[in-house]
Amino acid sequence: MALLLIAVALLVAGCHEPTQGAQDVVVRGPYLQQTGMTSTYVVWQTSRPLAGAIHWGEESTDEHVELAPDALTMQAVQLRGLSPGTSYVYRVSAGDETTRPFRFTTAKQGAVPFTFGAIGDFGTGSTPEYRNAALLEGEAPDTLLTLGDNAYPLGLKREYPAVVFTPFDPLMRRITVWPTLGNHDYGNEGESFRNTAQAYLDTFVLPDRPGRERYYSFRYANAEFLAIDSEVTSFAPGSPQYRWIDRTLGRSGACWKIPYFHHPVHAEYVHPTLMDVAKQADLQRWLVPVFERHGVKLVLTGHEHNYVRTKRLLHGRPDPQGVVYIISGGGGGALEALPAHATPSTAVRGRFFHHLLISVAGRRAEVRAVDTAGRVRDRVRLAC
Repeated sequence: MALLLIAVALLVAGCHEPTQGAQDVVVRGPYLQQTGMTSTYVVWQTSRPLAGAIHWGEESTDEHVELAPDALTMQAVQLRGLSPGTSYVYRVSAGDETTRPFRFTTAKQGAVPFTFGAIGDFGTGSTPEYRNAALLEGEAPDTLLTLGDNAYPLGLKREYPAVVFTPFDPLMRRITVWPTLGNHDYGNEGESFRNTAQAYLDTFVLPDRPGRERYYSFRYANAEFLAIDSEVTSFAPGSPQYRWIDRTLGRSGACWKIPYFHHPVHAEYVHPTLMDVAKQADLQRWLVPVFERHGVKLVLTGHEHNYVRTKRLLHGRPDPQGVVYIISGGGGGALEALPAHATPSTAVRGRFFHHLLISVAGRRAEVRAVDTAGRVRDRVRLAC
């Protein structure tokens, strides 16, 4: 099938800033975005405005060449007409430089087994973050979610090279990272309230609709994932984001419907600010009934720098048919103390750096919390 080339001009605000007098080199990427069953974006940045090309094929990079004719410092080229669950090899050329080849695989289709990772509150450049990234590379998930706070402390463009690209380059060259927004991505921390996520929006090439990249959904095999903005964009009943959540969950035929966002629904503790107290109350009052109504079984969040898994909850009480809420905020940010006693809704909790590895096989799934020594610290099996 024919490939449709779409060159997208992006601002360079979220990425590495080129140095003066730099040679014609690729200074960021290539990395993949929005990899679906039949398409993907290949994204790269150069030291100065340059045209470029993607050399690609199923067996060799010599099979096809797709040009990016416009001279830009950042290119996002969409390849369409690919086949589901198929491996492709690619490399990028710009100026006199050609990158080495990398491989990616398009999203799987139907109720077939797959594995995805999740990591939250990671973007600090810390040793635990780098360790989590290395373990994820070895575990080879099919795709990766982030649960917010991708870049500390204020989500600025100068923070992205060390805290996002350097640790996650190997993964981002072969799989898509599907991020969601946290308070640090908006520059909201302590006395600072920038309320702008421009570096995030410029770095990641996300679906423009329905939420102008701030909230979106994607399908992988028999799972529907919803990235929700719980920091700035309203999710109150009647708001565009609320209506989209309700509509997307209601229309989806996927067995697994997995919302993921930054702020916890059921936290062991809440940061001592009125904003966080109100946020948790709003999530419980407004979104939990929507999740329960549409058969959601797993919700992933971050924000609290520890690990917490709730019991299966329905209407706020333990129930075998309920929803499991996981706080996975141990990606790399400084760990936070847990209170002496767990809340009644908590099944398992711990204070350790970690990421999640989730295996889905038809109607069954297994969630593992993996610490930075590679040990499985918690495991739960679910059914949709």
